[in-house]
Parts: sequence; structure tokens; C-alpha cells
Amino acid sequence: MHWDCCCVCGSAVQDQACGPPVSKAGIFTVKGPGKGFKGRHDLHALSGNPQLIGIDVVGGAALLALVSVRFHGCTAIIPVNKYIVPLLTEVHSSRPQELWSCNFYTSIALTKQAPLCVGPAVQSEFSTTVALPLSNCEYFPVLEWTWPSRLYISVSKKAMCKCFMCRTCSSTAKLEFVNLETFESTLYYELASWRIPSMQRCFTLTLARRSRLLLRNKFASVHCHQSAAMSSLLINQPQYSWLKELGLSEDNLGVYNGSWGGSGEVVTSYCPANNEPIARVTQATMAEYEVTVQKAREAWKVWADIPAPKRGEIVRQIGDALRKKITTLGSLVSLEMGKIFVEGVGEVQEYVDVCDYAVGLSRMIGGPILPSERPGHALLEQWNPVGLVGIITAFNFPVAVYGWNNAIAMTCGNVCLWKGAPTTPLTSVAVTKIVAEVLEQNNLPGAICSLTCGGADIGTAMAKDERVDLLSFTGSTHVGKLVAMMVQERFGRKLLELGGNNAIIVFEDADLNLVVPSAVFASVGTAGQRCTTTRRLMLHESIHDTVVERISKAYKQVRIGDPWDPKTLYGPLHTKQAVEQYLAAIEHAKKQGGTVVCGGKVMDRPGNYVEPTIITGLPHDSPIVHTETFVPILYVLKFKTEEEAFAWNNEVKQGLSSSIFTKDMGRVFRWMGPKGSDCGIVNVNIPTSGAEIGGAFGGEKHTGGGRESGSDSWKQYMRRSTCTINYSKDLPLAQGI
Repeated sequence: MHWDCCCVCGSAVQDQACGPPVSKAGIFTVKGPGKGFKGRHDLHALSGNPQLIGIDVVGGAALLALVSVRFHGCTAIIPVNKYIVPLLTEVHSSRPQELWSCNFYTSIALTKQAPLCVGPAVQSEFSTTVALPLSNCEYFPVLEWTWPSRLYISVSKKAMCKCFMCRTCSSTAKLEFVNLETFESTLYYELASWRIPSMQRCFTLTLARRSRLLLRNKFASVHCHQSAAMSSLLINQPQYSWLKELGLSEDNLGVYNGSWGGSGEVVTSYCPANNEPIARVTQATMAEYEVTVQKAREAWKVWADIPAPKRGEIVRQIGDALRKKITTLGSLVSLEMGKIFVEGVGEVQEYVDVCDYAVGLSRMIGGPILPSERPGHALLEQWNPVGLVGIITAFNFPVAVYGWNNAIAMTCGNVCLWKGAPTTPLTSVAVTKIVAEVLEQNNLPGAICSLTCGGADIGTAMAKDERVDLLSFTGSTHVGKLVAMMVQERFGRKLLELGGNNAIIVFEDADLNLVVPSAVFASVGTAGQRCTTTRRLMLHESIHDTVVERISKAYKQVRIGDPWDPKTLYGPLHTKQAVEQYLAAIEHAKKQGGTVVCGGKVMDRPGNYVEPTIITGLPHDSPIVHTETFVPILYVLKFKTEEEAFAWNNEVKQGLSSSIFTKDMGRVFRWMGPKGSDCGIVNVNIPTSGAEIGGAFGGEKHTGGGRESGSDSWKQYMRRSTCTINYSKDLPLAQGI
């Protein structure tokens, strides 16, 4: 493909030599105007091919030329001197399904006599060597690496010379920067983290105006022949070799329906504690989703015929298999989601506990036999499985929520189709491998517990698919509302577990030795990313200042660190987007009259770490207080009366969890009564989080109304029939007709 106009300003290209045009399909050639210019242009033409672009800049420019590619806030800056510099660049979207739906901008600042030519991308099946000229030496000595081995640039304002360092072999090559007087701060950026064939990540290098980049030939030769996957993924580092015990590898298939497959978008899973890539997963295509649904429906015919106690035995074996892997699987949850190690293990334990619960339930499922008003008749309720249960889970509990649904649904005679969160695909794959092995050992169809890793396209398909008899969705209220409408449009069944804006109310007679640890646990646990996280702390005016002081002191003692360190109590947020939401929420709170008394900053360390934050002084009905933000921000409110506190608890849109701290038994029963809390979880003298599996879990209002796990939540996964049997020779009718 050949363009005859400038990709930036759209002007006609001057007739001047700037490299041979390239006509090969998927390759782009661009000619610049040959003089200094700046501009922006929407490059929708790049939305097809190629995903990888080689950029050559030729001409007589002695100063720096910058080619800046902006996409989803990422920037790639290509330094250019008067010599030809072939580079491979690519762009990464954190939302693969939106890859080409957003604007893709190129802004160029070229010096005089510097035409621009975009030439062919260098690509091979396994590896590619990229060469950079290192000096004006006649022989052009080069720095070589087999991309996408990872190189880092470390530049400081005071140091004129730093170096490339390859993380694969630790070899280095010197860099020299000139004219750094306007250079802002120390940089430590990833230069290359590429893979074939999908786009993964762009690099960022910021230089001062008029700076020139020279690579010194004294350290000219660096060879890294290790493959892309082997060079950059955590799974290949010795300290993470335990990941392979879960059946994981550098590249993993994300579709299971009795056999493993996947040919869709390739996504990389990143560790929130350091934003390093762990491994990759190939997601499902729509065609693979279709095949998986068909196989699941066929598997149901086998599974539904097995007696419930026998199904319970299979679920028991799944629980035992999880017990054997509990530490390793919990470590994966910690690594991929970001929650601390003890919480990761505890989450797997929840799945195990629900399996144990479901085993007993398998002998208890059934309806009552009712007395009939007609002689010679029997009246009873019959419960049967609904069929195919779709399960869409969120990132914050990538194992437990699936376990709540899967163990109960299987015991009831259903088959399951799981779509885990796109940012925790390795956990989904690892759990499915454990379950699949149990099914295989019992000569049962693997499609009983199917998996389709994917994005919004797979989730939308599940919501609209009439073959999915029940859809259990866990996620935000916004997305849950969309899911509910799609399922309702086909009159399908839905089980929604959505957001929570949970409150703890502390009365003047409360035991503060219980209040302080409870509030800290419920507000900073999982870095504020639980649906049951305490987001509002209501304190009686007589104890407000005392409690704020004690909780602030406790916040400062929370041990922050790597999630897998047993001493750590508080880990990172799951994504960079969450960090941005954290900062935005704090700014909104300040504008609405709030005061930050603890925390409020992003931490200066690798990963997505923010300080747990306490904000006081806001009115109870402030917009930010009524907004659920999935970050560790606690809004402290001051109340005067019981009626006032109960009303504030109920005035938010969500109704998941709530708790009061008091010694007044009359108040306790008023709290539990019709004029008390309107939440699905109503606690006394314990935090809002930390629910047991024996009780039904769920909430009211915008939380969705669904119930999972214990109590009679099994009824969600079954259909009920009222059966009347006439065993007489007569035909009496009801109501004496």
C-alpha cells in the first residue's frame, strides 16, 4: 500500500528520494514533505494491517526527529539522527476489544531536509533481530537483540551517560545524551516488549528539545538470542517456576470444552505488583464459543441423568483436587490479581468449602409433599436443573465466585460455561485444568465445566444466548444493568452480584477495640477492591474524633508490600486505570468539601500501589460518597441519632452489606427489622466483609438481588414444578367445582 500524501498534514508529497516505495500487502510507505512541520492526523487507515510497522527515517537531519504514536494514553518516541534507524514499533490497548475503535494519532516534528519513510516491518515466525547504528563509524557497528527481548533505558538529569541493559543476558550498551538542560526527571522505561503476532505494548522515551541520541560503539555488540516469550515473561524466571505446576506455560489456550483450544485475541496477563507480564492466553473466537455451547448442551444430557448424590461425589473430588493445589493456586491469585497471599489462599479455600457444602446438599435437594384437598391425590414440588449455567466472574475474586456458582450448579445437575475476567485469564485456565482432570478421571465429558476466555463479545453472546438457561454475572452495576436488559429481553434467568456502597455505623456504646480492627480490615483489605469493602464509616458525634484518630494511626501501621510476602497486609490495585480512578475520586472529594486525613497519594514504587485513604468532613449525601469507587478510600461521616444513621445507610443505590457496632440489644433488633438496614447482609459487631459460605450471599436494589453460596441459594439453579398425582378412580376438582 502506498500513500501519496503526508500522514500528518495531508499535504501533497514532494518528489524527492526517500527510499523505495513498498507495494507488498500490509506494508505502508509514507513520504514526508522535506521541511519542518508539526501536526496531527487521524490514521484510521492503520486499522487493518500491518500490526507491526518498520520506520526508516532518511535525509540530512543532524538534530532529533521525533515520531510520536499516541494510543490509549501510550506514547512511542523514536529518536532519529542523520543515519538510517530501522525500528519496530507497535501499540498496545488495555482493552483489546476496543483496539481500533479509538483514535490513533501520529504527531511528527521533523527538522529541515528530513523526509520520512515508513518501510516494511521485519517479521518472522519465531524471532527477529533489530539492528541500531551505534555511531558514525564506517562499518556501522550495531546493537543487536532478538526482539522482543526486553531492554531498559535509565536516564537521569545529572548523568550524561547511562546504558541499555538486556534483562535476558544482563549485557549493556552505552547511551550518550546531549543538551539535557530541560530533561524533566529520571526515566526507567521499557524499550521493547514485543511478541508475534499480536500487538502488546509500546515504549516511551522522552528527550529534551534539540537532544541527539548516539549509541557508542565501545559497547556495540549485545546478542540476545532467547525467544520473546522466554526473555520477558515471569513464568520463565526461576522464582515463578511454580506456575508450571498448575499446567501453565508461556502461551496458554483459553478455551476448554472437553479439549483445549483457542484461536482468538492473544492477551498478556500482568502482575499488578510490578506490571511485569506473567504469561499469555489465547481467547475464544465466536466460532469457538458456538462449538463450546453445543458441546456443553450435549454434556448436560449425560450429567443430568446422574443421581444427585453421585454428582456430589464428583464435586467432592473437585474440592479434594483444589486442596492439593491450594497454596500454588492461591499464589497465582496473589500474583495475577494482586491480593495478598493469605487472601489468595483463602479464596481457594472458599471454593473448597463450597464443594464440601455442596456434597451434603446433594442429598437434601428437593421440594415438599403437600396435603391435597382432593381425596386420592398427592401434591408435591419437583425441582430439576435449569440446564446450562453461564458464569461471568470479576477480577477481584477470580476463584471464589466461580466456585460458589460452579459447585452448587453442578450438584443441582447443571453444566457450566465460565468466562472469567479478561485480566485474570491464567487463574481461569489453572482452575479449569484442575476441574477438567477430575472429570476426565471419572470418564465424564469435559464440557460439563467449559471455559471461554474472552472479552465483551463473549459476555454479550452469553447474555443474549437463549441456550444459556441461567446467567450468573458478577461485576459493576453499570455493566450488570446492560446484562440484565439483554437477558430479560429473551426472558432468561439471571443472577446478578453487582456493586456495594457498604457502611459501618458505630454508636456511642460500641466497643472500640472491635471497631478499629474491623473498620481497617473491611476498608483496606484487598486494597479496597471487594464488593463488601467498607466505603462509609458513620460515627456518632461523641466518639467521632477519637475513632478517626485511632483508625488513622492503624492505617499508618498497615504493612504494604509484595502480595506474596507473608508479612504484607496490603497490596496493589489491580490496574493502572484503578489508580487513575483513585486520584480522580480524591480530587472530587476535595472539591465537595472533604479533607484527606490519611493517605491520598500514589506510592513511589513499581506496580499499582496507592495509599489507603481516609476522608472526613463530607456531607452524607455528597455525590462522591454515593459513588462506589473500587479503591481504598474510606469516607467518615458524623451522625447524631439512630434514625439518622439508619436512613443514611439506606439512601445509597446499592444494598449489599452493612454493619452496626453497639451493645444495645433493642437497637440490634431494630437494625435487623423492617425499618433497619435494607441490605442483603446485615451484621452486628463484625465488619461488612468476610462472609461465610453457609449463608446466602447477595444484595438488594442496584446490587442485583441475586443470592449465591449457602442457605437456599441452590434454588436459583433449578426450576420448580408443582405436580399433582391422582391415584384414585375419581376426578374431583379443586375448590369443589
